[in-house]
Amino acid sequence: TPVAQVFAHADESMLIHLRKLVSMVKNELSRRELQLRDAFALWDVNKDGWLSHEELSVALKALIPSLTEQDVAELLHHGDNSGDGFLDYREFAAEFGCGSEEETALARVAAMNRRRMLGSSDQQKVSTLKQLQGLTDDHSGGESQASALPLPSLEAEATTWQSIAALGTFSLTSGGFVQFHGDGRVSTLPGYRPTIKPRFVNLCGGAWYWEVTIVTAGRASVGWTAPAFQGDSQLCIGVGDDEHSFGFDGYSKSLRGWGSATSFGSPWSPGDVVGVSVDMTQGKLQWYLNGEGLGSAPQLPTGITALVPALSFDSAFQCSINLGKAPFRCRPPLGCRSVWSWVTMTQERQHAVSVGARFGKFQCSSGGSGMKIKDNELTFTGGFPSATLAGVLLTRGKWYYEIKCLEESCAPQHGWADLDFIGGSRSGVGVGDDKHSWGYDGRRAPRQGLWADGPVEFGRQWKIGDICSAAADLESRRLSFALNGNWGAPMGVAAEGISYICGLIPAFTSQGGKVSVNLGESPFAHPVPAGHSSVHDWICGMRTLLSGSTTGDVAGPPQPPSLVRGISTVYQDCNPGVMIRVHSGHTHAILENADNIVGARDGYPSFVAHDLLLVRGHWAFEAEILCFDGGEKRTRAQRRQGTEQSKPGACVGWADKRFFGDYVRNIGVGDDTHSWGWHFSEDQSIHYKHGGISTQVEGEGIKAGDVLCLTIALHSGSARFFVNGKLRGCAEDITPAVGMVPSISVQKGLRIKVRLGPILMHGGATQATQSQKGEPMNAQPQGQEQQQPATDLQNHFLTFQDCRPVSDWAKVHGPQSKAGALLRLERATSAGLSQPRLLDRGISAGALQPVMLERACSAGLPPSPMVLKRASSDGPPSFEQRVPSLAQVPEASSATESAKLHMQQLQISARLVLSDCAGSGDEEMRRLMQAVLDAAQERLRGP
Repeated sequence: TPVAQVFAHADESMLIHLRKLVSMVKNELSRRELQLRDAFALWDVNKDGWLSHEELSVALKALIPSLTEQDVAELLHHGDNSGDGFLDYREFAAEFGCGSEEETALARVAAMNRRRMLGSSDQQKVSTLKQLQGLTDDHSGGESQASALPLPSLEAEATTWQSIAALGTFSLTSGGFVQFHGDGRVSTLPGYRPTIKPRFVNLCGGAWYWEVTIVTAGRASVGWTAPAFQGDSQLCIGVGDDEHSFGFDGYSKSLRGWGSATSFGSPWSPGDVVGVSVDMTQGKLQWYLNGEGLGSAPQLPTGITALVPALSFDSAFQCSINLGKAPFRCRPPLGCRSVWSWVTMTQERQHAVSVGARFGKFQCSSGGSGMKIKDNELTFTGGFPSATLAGVLLTRGKWYYEIKCLEESCAPQHGWADLDFIGGSRSGVGVGDDKHSWGYDGRRAPRQGLWADGPVEFGRQWKIGDICSAAADLESRRLSFALNGNWGAPMGVAAEGISYICGLIPAFTSQGGKVSVNLGESPFAHPVPAGHSSVHDWICGMRTLLSGSTTGDVAGPPQPPSLVRGISTVYQDCNPGVMIRVHSGHTHAILENADNIVGARDGYPSFVAHDLLLVRGHWAFEAEILCFDGGEKRTRAQRRQGTEQSKPGACVGWADKRFFGDYVRNIGVGDDTHSWGWHFSEDQSIHYKHGGISTQVEGEGIKAGDVLCLTIALHSGSARFFVNGKLRGCAEDITPAVGMVPSISVQKGLRIKVRLGPILMHGGATQATQSQKGEPMNAQPQGQEQQQPATDLQNHFLTFQDCRPVSDWAKVHGPQSKAGALLRLERATSAGLSQPRLLDRGISAGALQPVMLERACSAGLPPSPMVLKRASSDGPPSFEQRVPSLAQVPEASSATESAKLHMQQLQISARLVLSDCAGSGDEEMRRLMQAVLDAAQERLRGP
């Protein structure tokens, strides 16, 4: 602020001297009748849109020969509001522009005189302005591609990182009041009916999709609005209440818009997912409920060329909005892209355009007096300066570059920064010294080898000639560093689950020393990690995009449909199990999909099984505790908060469809009435939690390496909790609203591997198999040691022989089923995959297995002898294969064999009902089932 600038000087004499210098420059410019923009264009020798210290020094000394180098330095420092060591035109105009009305009038008169006297110079001014905007090839130095980049227009000149970061965030457009919570959840107070829309989003072409998850089912309208829409809560005008908006209201089952409201779709309930899509090319609108289309909607009216996602709702309605920043709950329509992909592409483009011809070049972000930049070589001569790549903003994908140490330095901190990072040479703030940057320090490693809002133990030291590889995986939010191509410990993954503003930028800070950076312009010294691309590839792609189209809607560079890629990673056929998804705290959770390993960066995120809802049966899953510290090292900021670190905890259990965690308020599994779980910390007591009420469980605590197994009987509402095969807890109060799903909430430091099937570690014991065959449990084979008796968990599986891993449900009803494979055929074929191969792979991956044939038949899947043979020969038998299915009986089998199988299954059902009767106290039912069990056993023994 102006007041802050006054107090930035030691005394008033320096301020008075600066005023005198500024007045001298203004007077000389007025005497020579030079307008500010013309002067700026003339002084900007390299036409990059900024005045450096050297350019300003030459120009001012030519204008006023009496000025000293110290005077020029003080003028530059006083006018450099951004602190980057350069003056852009706004800073230049604020420093030397006209202030009073008299000065403004004199400048206008001088400008009119110049136009009369120098009318022939108009063409020269146009040429100068074009050079300033980078529209010609008259740049000195730099690449020819950069010359094709225009400087931003007046509207784009005002672009700041705050406006770029605000792109796509929801804001209130009418209605008076709205509350924004974590995970995109919104609500309001009684008496209000707000309408909200994402900032600056304007979809002019293409096909787009977004969705909301219902938290509480009230009255709302979910859909689209045209730019001409004007909401008014007092007049009850929301989405769909005029000819410029269109929405679906699941509370009243109506489609609103086109000047009327018609009956449409099905009612929504808590936990439902409402999808919204639009094809601007065909003018087609569509709404979905839990992935199923709700019917055909009328075409878009003619004249509407742009739409914006919008939502109007009352106080009884709450929902979680997802434009695509987090993975979608349901599969979007073929050809649709997420609205968030439009947002990220627009952010990248705006940031690139805002720097003009300097795009893709290194720039000083914290003062250029202590740094020299020559091509891709950075020489740090004094202070603690920082540099970044101008206009580069990586918002998605996996990226890679290399840094070579040319000269030793005291404090090299090189890596990545987000859009909010600036740095301060004088204050000693560099890459990794704040929460907006992460840097590898090859000089002070391993004790301070990583800087992430403070020092963290990591890596090893480098020497002159060594090459550091930097890799960023924005999909999993993971940063990694390698030294001379070695990604193994102590190098490798440096930070997981990072949180950043908009995207990442390569960034560099050092106190002395010299490095060269290879972004990919020349061949890398070491192999690029799988799936990663060079930063240079991104720069070239953005240059191509900007040179092809600099205005209008952003459709993004040519690339395969992102939704096909998303399906292949979430619903991959080669994975026989069920995937885990983040339910709450997407940006704060750590999830390794390949192994279903979950963790937390901070907060209390929750995870659930993806695309799974158990509504009947007896199911089980496991959670293995990998570690309690997660390799976490305390940063300087964390040490300032206290000396003791609380032990991280987790809650593992079950949740129904209406469960919604809140990672900010530490609401997870067991903290509401729609979830049940067992909470534990390292070597501390276990507690059973439901509805926020905690009950201690007897026995010792949990330690790293323990395997937890949880089972549930949905027909009776009972659950069991086992630790390493030993029964540790029982729950009989489980009453799910709609279905059940495995769920976990985790705090920072814990790493848990979730096993949803098909094979569980403690699920198929040898003793259990022997018992089913009628062999004695304690029989000691000759030459072998005596086997241990069956554990509580094994006896549990013997009693409930239909207890199966939850992945078995997904094989029939989820995306791994044959029905799911058929749904993917169209997408797979459009991505270039052959249809027969996909079908063969889907079947051989376990879409149909012998143990599930009976359920498959009930779901409409015909049993196939060929599939039986293949599935039976693949892999070791699991515990659920002990009891054969009726579908496994050969066609030539006798009626006696079929009857025997019927009796075996009748035994299982009778034992299951008997276990329920023991808890309910229904003596009459117990006697009846005992008689059925005795009769079945008698029939099996035969005459």
